[in-house]
Amino acid sequence: ANIFVEAPLNQITGSVNRGPNGTAAHSFVSGCYLVSQAELMNIPSGTSLTSFGFTLAAGVTAPVSGNFTVYLQHTNDLTYQKGTAFNTAVSNMTTSFTGILTLPVSAASTSVAVTLSSPFTYTGGALYVAYNWSSTGPFSGTASYLGETTVMPLPVGGGGIFTSAVSAIPTLTLTNARPSFLFGFTNNNSNDLWVSNIDAPSKISAPLNTSLPVRTIIRNISNITRTNVVVNFNVTGANTFNTNQTIPSLAAGASTLITFTGFNPQNLGVNTISLSVPNDQNNLNNAIVYSQSVTCNRWANNPPGTYTTQVLGFTAGTGIITSPYLNPINAALTGIRGAIGNLTTSINLPVCAALLDATGNLIAMTNTLTMTSGNLGTFQDFLFASPVNLNANTLYNLGLVQLTSGISIVGLLGTNYIASNLYSYVGGTTGGALIVLTTNFGYIGIEAIYANAPVSLVSSPTVVCLGNCATVVAPSTISNYTWSSGGNTSSITACPASATNNTFSVVGTTTLGCPASGSIAVAVNPLPNITLSSITNSVCVGGTFSFTANGANTYSLGGVTTSSAMTQSPSTNTIYTVSGTNANNCVNTATIGVSIATLSVTVSSNTTICKGKTINVTASGPAHYTYSWFLGTLTLPFASAQVNPTVTSSYTLTASDGFCSQTNVVTVSVSPVPSVTLSSSKPTSCRGESVTISGNSVGTYSWSSGGLNTASITVAPLVTTVYNTTVTNTDGCSGTAQITQNVVICTSIATNEASANTISIWPNPNNGSFIVNDDHFTQNKIIEIYNNLGEMVTRNEINNNKTAIDLTSAANGIYFVRIIADNQIVQISKIIKQ
Repeated sequence: ANIFVEAPLNQITGSVNRGPNGTAAHSFVSGCYLVSQAELMNIPSGTSLTSFGFTLAAGVTAPVSGNFTVYLQHTNDLTYQKGTAFNTAVSNMTTSFTGILTLPVSAASTSVAVTLSSPFTYTGGALYVAYNWSSTGPFSGTASYLGETTVMPLPVGGGGIFTSAVSAIPTLTLTNARPSFLFGFTNNNSNDLWVSNIDAPSKISAPLNTSLPVRTIIRNISNITRTNVVVNFNVTGANTFNTNQTIPSLAAGASTLITFTGFNPQNLGVNTISLSVPNDQNNLNNAIVYSQSVTCNRWANNPPGTYTTQVLGFTAGTGIITSPYLNPINAALTGIRGAIGNLTTSINLPVCAALLDATGNLIAMTNTLTMTSGNLGTFQDFLFASPVNLNANTLYNLGLVQLTSGISIVGLLGTNYIASNLYSYVGGTTGGALIVLTTNFGYIGIEAIYANAPVSLVSSPTVVCLGNCATVVAPSTISNYTWSSGGNTSSITACPASATNNTFSVVGTTTLGCPASGSIAVAVNPLPNITLSSITNSVCVGGTFSFTANGANTYSLGGVTTSSAMTQSPSTNTIYTVSGTNANNCVNTATIGVSIATLSVTVSSNTTICKGKTINVTASGPAHYTYSWFLGTLTLPFASAQVNPTVTSSYTLTASDGFCSQTNVVTVSVSPVPSVTLSSSKPTSCRGESVTISGNSVGTYSWSSGGLNTASITVAPLVTTVYNTTVTNTDGCSGTAQITQNVVICTSIATNEASANTISIWPNPNNGSFIVNDDHFTQNKIIEIYNNLGEMVTRNEINNNKTAIDLTSAANGIYFVRIIADNQIVQISKIIKQ
């Protein structure tokens, strides 16, 4: 029948000076505050207020009394406008109570109230509330008050307060801290239901695809029991949903928790959630409207709002403030988003975030952020070095870490939450036992940041040999494929570079429009490490090359299966490629090369010699080689040997470097020496008579008398003379012969000597140019000139009595001039050319 409405509702422990206190330092306390219409919605318009009081976090240790005055006033102001002069502020307000207020003794939360001297009729809207307290003691302990700090923020302020130990003339100090007032009245409503609280995620990650509960508290502030109360849950905006629950019976003054399930938003955007009861006698408190964002990768248990005007932290030591999070499916967390308060004392201080398990054990910590002025009053993302995998249906704790003692840095939203264990804390920065934060300071800004929606990739085959490829396929449930190795189709050819560099990832877009990513490791079997070895990588001409393979189970050479030991007969420098297969059917190859060892030896070329000649056959090469000439029946261990074959013969050289040997053959052809005989056309000739000397062999002739290199020559010796010739055949072999030409003085020459005096030669000696003078010139005379070997040099007819002869081109020496008339030698004269 009688009810107290608390306004503002936020139960946040505040400083002691929010209301009358029990210490001498606060003998005088005055305050003036604005309470908004929204905070007074549970007081029906027209209600007669009969009581006024405070909610205390704790009372005093002994009763403390003082003079107390209460002032009330209706207003349309939305923010505090009364100023700082207390007397001016209350000058036009209604004095509703003047009397004694005694602060109660209590170590726990309690309340204190007075009955108004004259009832105050509430007509709706906002109220200004003022009080004045003075006490002369005795004083005892300290009373602390519950209140709130964010609904009526500065710079205008939620109100003003004055405290003093000596002064009764207050000048107020603007503040955004207001005590929780109690307004008492007789409850005349038989049908007044209040939707008082809502707990729902303010951010939902659609890829989680999980129904998340929405909870509300329904309070019956009627003066009778209400039955069959219908509670409606309705969602509009990006997603739509509607359902009802019925409360069979709810006693006067009682409350109940209603939980709605089945709401699983999948469309990105903003939802408007409404929890309501049917219209009743006070429709101001019949519904709560809540904004919810559906995102790709964020989750937040705390509602949207400003998290800057109230802060929370550790005054001594360090610690972690946590919020529980039940992860619905296997997911990966990339970071934690946290609200930073607006205290300037936080600048340059380090802050990070942490993930703890259900019992407070530290799982991972994020990067550390040093606060700047730009960070104050904002949400900051704290990221893990690598995503942390979360198990499905597992409870975790998301935490903000205070790394320096004596600060308050975590931002709050001063709105009461339903769950009593919504937040906990851990002393220190390494995790530990969780301690439930029993005082309801309001919501703490802590949010989860997910990795992209997971994508399951399939590899075919799942295991490849190093150097081979697999086909990796992404599901068709995503689009806009971008692969780490390149490509934008649903599948790629994945070729691992190594057993450690074998992960392939894809980023795409889900049907929700969210980024999705996944990776897969294609298992890689190593290739066999094949080694080929041999005693030597060089063989002699005509030799065999043996080598051994290791490192595989089976081997093949040239496509033919072979054992690990192989023998080949190379004819030239060759590289052999062996394939080996291990137990995983992985194939690798190795090569081994062999060169044909050749000796650096040269020998005499095939040649031809003349019969009877001797020639050397020689070999040249490094000094450390050994040499051996086989000469038919004789073997000589020298690099050079002398041979004189009588017929064409072949000689074999064998050279060796101690490993390989080389055989060379030199053929020496034998050419016969020409057999030469000479004959004379007239073995005995007259003095100066011409004869022909002829040879019988084929070849090139060289005569001792000079002249033509022909097989016959014409001579006219004056005395008996020996003629020699050398005949050289086409192989360069020469044979010699000689013949003696006998000369006699014939009678016919002597008979004609008498006429010799008729012919003279001048000048004599001469230079080759001279005149033959014939005083008795007659026809048919011939002049023949011979050298001292009897060879004819020139022959001329005598046409007149003076004949000029030119031997200037002939060699100097003695020449013979023979005059022939009627085929008879008539004169022989000697001349000297000089």
